[in-house]
Amino acid sequence: MRRRGLIVFIYEIGKIEQIRFGIIQGKKTIFVLPGPPREFIGVLETGVFPRLGKMGLPFFQALEKLLECTGLGETEIAERLEKIGLPTPEIEVGYCAASGQIEVRLAATPAHAALLEEKTAAARRALGAAIYAETRIGLEETVGQLLAAQKKTLAVAESCTGGLIGHRLTQIAGSSAYFLGGVIAYSNKSKIRDLGVPCELIEHHGAVSEEVARAMAEGVRTRFGADFGVAVTGIAGPDGGSAAKPVGTVWIAVADAGGTVAKLRCFPTTREHVKLWSSQQALDLLRRRLTGC
Repeated sequence: MRRRGLIVFIYEIGKIEQIRFGIIQGKKTIFVLPGPPREFIGVLETGVFPRLGKMGLPFFQALEKLLECTGLGETEIAERLEKIGLPTPEIEVGYCAASGQIEVRLAATPAHAALLEEKTAAARRALGAAIYAETRIGLEETVGQLLAAQKKTLAVAESCTGGLIGHRLTQIAGSSAYFLGGVIAYSNKSKIRDLGVPCELIEHHGAVSEEVARAMAEGVRTRFGADFGVAVTGIAGPDGGSAAKPVGTVWIAVADAGGTVAKLRCFPTTREHVKLWSSQQALDLLRRRLTGC
């Protein structure tokens, strides 16, 4: 259970909210607040703060730094931060995990602003290319910003993700400036007919293979005339796996004028999470291609 000063903020039943606000002095008081962040902040600003003012209690808003990460697990992130001395008595470190990404929050009081900046810079160096943003945005938005800034275009070829990558990209307003379209090549016939994947590649290597993923990425890039082609092919399960290619096996490829790169990933989890993790890894591979990291 976390406390700061003399006020405890209850964020949801059984859990204490990440410290954002504190009390310097005064009688002990407990405020029970709703769980959803928007409601939490609303009640805090319209209900709690005015009452604190009437009680004559000086309060402060903690300083916070966000590091949105992907490609590393929470344990590895924590280990890297521990090596640089985080957390400290002055700086709290919080984690919020979702499929394929981890939000790292560093928080401190205004009195320790300089130390927070110093430790945030050290955290950036420790986590490196795993950091995709320092504001609360999704990876699809970061990728969109990079494509727009570089005036590049993208097309996607999706098998096991079933259009999820395209959906995520088009959730961002203005994505028509860089996203040209995609092909949901779920069947082998579609891979051959719509993306130009040679049938012998599928016969010799299987639909879930590096060779087919590369051909899909190159094929969709050519057909749409895009700067980048992204492809995903895998076994989402729960059936269809084998000893050589278990459920969760996914090949991801990104093609551009400089060539094609492909990565093998395995997500031994539910069908829904295989699709989500695959889309996340595909976007991250594209991000790294765009940034050269």
